[in-house]
Amino acid sequence: MPALKRIDAERLKSDSLLSLLSEVAKREGIELYLVGGPVRDMLLGVETIDYDFVVIGDLRGYVFSVAEKLGVSPDRLIFSQFYTAKIRLEGLTLDFAHAREESYPEPAVLPRVRPCYSIETDLKRRDFTINAMAISLNASDFGVLIDPYCGACDLENGIIRVLHEGSFRDDPTRAFRAIRYSRRFGFNYSIETVAEFYLARKFVNLLNFSRIKNELMRLSVEPERAAMFIDVSRWRVLMGMNAPLRAIRVLDKLLQPPGETHWVAFFMLFIAGKRDFRVDRLDQVTRREKNAIKHFLGVLDVPSDAPITEIHKVLRNAPDESVAALASLKNGAWLEYFKVRHRAAPILSGEELMKLGVKKGKMLNKILKAIELERLAGNLVTREDEVKFVRKVLESRKRF
Repeated sequence: MPALKRIDAERLKSDSLLSLLSEVAKREGIELYLVGGPVRDMLLGVETIDYDFVVIGDLRGYVFSVAEKLGVSPDRLIFSQFYTAKIRLEGLTLDFAHAREESYPEPAVLPRVRPCYSIETDLKRRDFTINAMAISLNASDFGVLIDPYCGACDLENGIIRVLHEGSFRDDPTRAFRAIRYSRRFGFNYSIETVAEFYLARKFVNLLNFSRIKNELMRLSVEPERAAMFIDVSRWRVLMGMNAPLRAIRVLDKLLQPPGETHWVAFFMLFIAGKRDFRVDRLDQVTRREKNAIKHFLGVLDVPSDAPITEIHKVLRNAPDESVAALASLKNGAWLEYFKVRHRAAPILSGEELMKLGVKKGKMLNKILKAIELERLAGNLVTREDEVKFVRKVLESRKRF
């Protein structure tokens, strides 16, 4: 279990940014707290690049005053209807929110939010006890840890614990976050949290897909993402679907280093058994992502033992994510194709081919495809090889 670091008030005061924010809060008559993930990470001794703050008082006026002190133009400030504000600095983001309480009129919908005037009330609405802590940045008690729900105890014992029954019914995306924190920190779930996973499975289909996509993107950049996606499959919290566990591990190795765009490749593994999956039901998915999914579904029935040249014909224009997902499922020549497909690209350009006598149009396209297949087979390696091949084809013309 992790040994927690002590909150050092003097060290916090020596932080020029936190000191400035505290001074502005005092001058403006504002209560200010560092909250959530940054507090958790500070106790774990983990570096954080983002700061989350809760304000009690005039949020808008305070953020404008902070921006002025930092030399940030007002047009670079972002305010939302949910009593939040954001300041982006060089390599750092400051997130501010007025203390809030929330209620969920129905499962899996965005909450109704209203301002409150107690930091304890604000912390109560959060997802897990380890994220429901705050550090006062007020002059009267600067550096004091506020932990009404024993988050530090759960942090020290390595426990992911929800704050209330029905948490994953209110917001099923919390299931993805529980998995992410569990694998990132090596923590276990409390009994209460385990029970919530069954609620998440029941209500996750009520979510807008954009919210699910955001969670999948966050998983995709994590070093332990393979274990995380395996947990997503085992708990069946991704729209009730699961994926081949071996394929998840293979895909993780194929797409390195981890990146946000990889979410769509992992998602494909979950829909591999659903040939009739309706891509158009996915909101907030880019055209490229939709095309990648359609390409994947359209090629699933091509035999696993197809030769590389045939695989190339159906995957020639497919994005890497589609090819990687198929390779992780089918293995064999498909896996080999993913590893060597980069070498299929001809060295000669279309303009160079036309100078050799290839006519623009269908003939040029056929020659390019023929070069690609020969390169995949290892028959063409250098520019000179390609020139000789093209001249030979032009002489025989029978092939075209």
